[in-house]
Amino acid sequence: MSSSAAFPGLIMPLIGAWSGDKFGRRVPNIVAAIGIVAFAITQGLSNTLAVFAAARVMISVFNAFSSPTAPALLVEIAHPRYRAVASALNLCCYYIGAIIGAWASYGTFVNFPESHWCWRLPCMLQFLMPSIVLVGFMFVPESPRWLIANGKVDEARRVLARNHANGDEDDPLVMFEMDEIQQAIEDEKTVNRNAGSWFSLFSTPGNRKRMFIVLHVVLGAQFSGNGVVGFYFVPILNSVGITSSRQQLLFNSGINVSPTPAPKTDSRSGTFSSRQVPRSTSSASDGASSSSRRQWACA
Repeated sequence: MSSSAAFPGLIMPLIGAWSGDKFGRRVPNIVAAIGIVAFAITQGLSNTLAVFAAARVMISVFNAFSSPTAPALLVEIAHPRYRAVASALNLCCYYIGAIIGAWASYGTFVNFPESHWCWRLPCMLQFLMPSIVLVGFMFVPESPRWLIANGKVDEARRVLARNHANGDEDDPLVMFEMDEIQQAIEDEKTVNRNAGSWFSLFSTPGNRKRMFIVLHVVLGAQFSGNGVVGFYFVPILNSVGITSSRQQLLFNSGINVSPTPAPKTDSRSGTFSSRQVPRSTSSASDGASSSSRRQWACA
């Protein structure tokens, strides 16, 4: 079940990137937020394992769909002075969500150990942040870069002036950004005309070496062990003598806050880093499977 949630990441970012270029940066993010809200509620209200698993996969589909456009919109509308900070906060917010999800799973399991709501509430909690995003998008402008690329130069100038220069369209910063974006778009068009097809990435020995480095870095990061620990977190804890669902959820919550050493049983020990974090829905399903009143297991 954990692995199936990762499969949408193979194709959905490509569709999301195309949608971001075709319809603007805001549309894919709004669609993704609506989808996550809908399927988070579906997952929390599910009564069969099939519905639970399908909702989990669909949440991953919409999450992956917005993965190219969300950071792009963030950096394209951020003020140059704060662009690096905004980009960094985008990654840091993952841990805020991980901490909330993990501790919510632990809290509901402790307080409702014999109720289905010990796993339903954490699953439904997934709709909280996308709901906030939907409200926020009422005030978020379209990317000025996308507007310029699609011939809406005057609207892009107004967006930059309103967000970067207190509404002054003749501000030097606005004029500089307009020239910079337009020049970058023209340069990209020139490069694209000369680059040919995607096969040009492998057409020369130099390009093949560069692509090998790119693919090696990406694949190597996924094989670093984090995913293995996340997928097999419960069996790993079982192997060292931590079999209580409550203790397992507590360990899952703890490693979201800071790097935490695993318990030592006999001669076996291990260390889990703060990035080795199962998703909140995994925590909920682990807790759900421990109750004798469950008619179907979520783990």
